[in-house]
Amino acid sequence: MAPPTRPWHDQFVKLYIFPISHFSEKARWACDYHGLDYELVKLVPGPHMLTMKRLGVRRTTVPVLEGTGQTPIQGSDRIIAHLDERHGGPGLTPRDAGWEELVKRADLDLGEGLRRIFYANMMTREGVISLWSQDGAWWAKPVLHGVFPVLAKRVTQAYRLYPDDVAVAEQAFEALWVELEAQLGDRPYLYEDRLTRADITVASLLSPLVGPAQHPFPWSRHAHVDALLPFVARYRDRPLWRYVEALYARDRHTAR
Repeated sequence: MAPPTRPWHDQFVKLYIFPISHFSEKARWACDYHGLDYELVKLVPGPHMLTMKRLGVRRTTVPVLEGTGQTPIQGSDRIIAHLDERHGGPGLTPRDAGWEELVKRADLDLGEGLRRIFYANMMTREGVISLWSQDGAWWAKPVLHGVFPVLAKRVTQAYRLYPDDVAVAEQAFEALWVELEAQLGDRPYLYEDRLTRADITVASLLSPLVGPAQHPFPWSRHAHVDALLPFVARYRDRPLWRYVEALYARDRHTAR
């Protein structure tokens, strides 16, 4: 499905992201779908907290949508809701019941779960700095090298990168994967036979695993490290994997 043909303009002009973040990709996709004219601001994890403090947001997470004289909107779901409210054409929110629970589960079991599984297998200085400095400022690599021990400890605690937690995440990830395949069947979309925020959520959050060619971040260069290959192999070419590839090929337009 093609995005709206006429771009529209909002008072919000900047979208702050981590290039590697699948939650950021969720907001980027929605902004591009709606034809929002915005500046993409790519932050480096860790030093980004200074930017979050300047913006005056309550948390240190991205994405954040900012505009002149307006309160910044933090979080991909809040950003999508705002865009749907402002846009005059078809929104991304389904009319069908059940989508809200699905999106919440996807955020938890696909988004947070995949993040936990990936980082637990690649929490090394070389792996993390390669990911976090991609598309970053010239100073990103030297600064991240200097603060890596502190960051690694904080990330391990914040994302619970411990064996028992990772095992639970893998089980929940597989369970929701199977449920989504059953819901989809042979249909191209999860709801209403059109692209909705449920599809964007699932595809964006699975993009680090699938690595679709249309994704704006070159995941294939970084994410599929040797330690992750057995996990990736469990899902490669299964129906939900092919659904993500098809969505990106058909519906991911004007990626920046």
